[in-house]
Amino acid sequence: MTVNLTVIVPKPFNQGVFRLHLLNVARKIRTGVKRDFERTVETFESKPKFETSLGFSGEELRIDVFTNDENYRSIVEGTSEHDITLSPGKRAFFFHSDFVSKTMPGVIGSREGSEGVNEVFVNPGQDRTMKITGITPREFDKVIADKWQPVFEEIVQEELDLAVEDSGHSL
Repeated sequence: MTVNLTVIVPKPFNQGVFRLHLLNVARKIRTGVKRDFERTVETFESKPKFETSLGFSGEELRIDVFTNDENYRSIVEGTSEHDITLSPGKRAFFFHSDFVSKTMPGVIGSREGSEGVNEVFVNPGQDRTMKITGITPREFDKVIADKWQPVFEEIVQEELDLAVEDSGHSL
């Protein structure tokens, strides 16, 4: 009596197929993330430039969207209440009246802001320092990451499943 055991050995996974699928999906997601950041400044006269990078090494696939614009950083991170001092030779502080911010915390997008200016005159001998409120953090980075992270994970899994099939394997 003879017993024959047979094992079907699958061909190796094609790493190039996996890499191609994952990079393609990362490029699509990167475009959407960058578009959301651009929406946060679409009504601004002076818009920051958003740059992107893709990283894929080992087990990490990474998308970065960023800007080095300090004004944008102040809007995203917020600023604290602080003093401002009237410059020598100046007689008044100028502020926007009925101020309406172009952005809102936690909202991806921007709107038209306020116009108009109020003057606060400083008399000779009067304190030339004024306390102003800071900027409430908009946290666009966190809101956009919260929006896209689950989408990214789901789409990457779908692409991995397709890559397995394209590599000659089935689930």
